[in-house]
Amino acid sequence: MAPEPYNYHVEICRVIDGDSIVADIDLGAKIWLCGQHVRITSVDTPELHGPTKGQAEAFTRFTSEWCHQGGPYVLHSESVDSFGRWLGDVHNGRAWLSQDIMTFGRLRFGVDVTYQAATQRKKEKKT
Repeated sequence: MAPEPYNYHVEICRVIDGDSIVADIDLGAKIWLCGQHVRITSVDTPELHGPTKGQAEAFTRFTSEWCHQGGPYVLHSESVDSFGRWLGDVHNGRAWLSQDIMTFGRLRFGVDVTYQAATQRKKEKKT
């Protein structure tokens, strides 16, 4: 059985790329974890190096603008990955970041940035 997800109030410090941010996480009782890397689940945006750099920069700008719309921001997280990043999604009181990234990708580039589609594209490149 999967662990229950948790919701945390967060302050977003900066955007790393289209699907990763750094945030201060409020654990409650005046306890904060500062400078935590958060990987937005369900999406996999283009990488900032190589042939997809232009698209990657556009996704990074989109995520940065989204993160500066004003909150309050809530992290919905279920786990931490092998790199120590929190895995989850962020809600800004109006929308989920992952859903808005997917919509942006479809409308701006006609590309499906769901994690499943990105994984399939990577497999196809190897063959």
